[in-house]
Amino acid sequence: MTSPPGTSGCVSLLRDVSRRLTHEVNNAANGVAVNLEVVRSRLGPETTNSIAPFAERAAAQLDALTELQDMLRSLIQLTIDSIDDDRLSCGLSSSGDAFEITFPGAVIARPLPAGRAERAPIRLRNSPHGVILSVPRNSPSSE
Repeated sequence: MTSPPGTSGCVSLLRDVSRRLTHEVNNAANGVAVNLEVVRSRLGPETTNSIAPFAERAAAQLDALTELQDMLRSLIQLTIDSIDDDRLSCGLSSSGDAFEITFPGAVIARPLPAGRAERAPIRLRNSPHGVILSVPRNSPSSE
């Protein structure tokens, strides 16, 4: 992995993770939007009056979610840009199949439940050394 001038591999990797996660969140939001439109288009006349208001509210909430996600992406990018790279450590996992970034002294207050965390391609976990971000070397992302 190469890094832009003036940045380390850790910051470059964090930028890549942020981009990949944003891409996946956008894919999920687009899937919700498409499926919502399919449901709305298939409503029969007998159900339109009772279900249409819920579909309209769901569409409005999806729009709000998209705006919030854009703000969150910007906040993450600002945070990444201000990281003191000397505090981070990067390397390969013991199995060699993932890049790992350790955030010394950090703790995730609410980690993902074990089942979902184990299936996620990008993982974030607590360790005795701090929080470890693991990113597969070969991304399963559909980019």
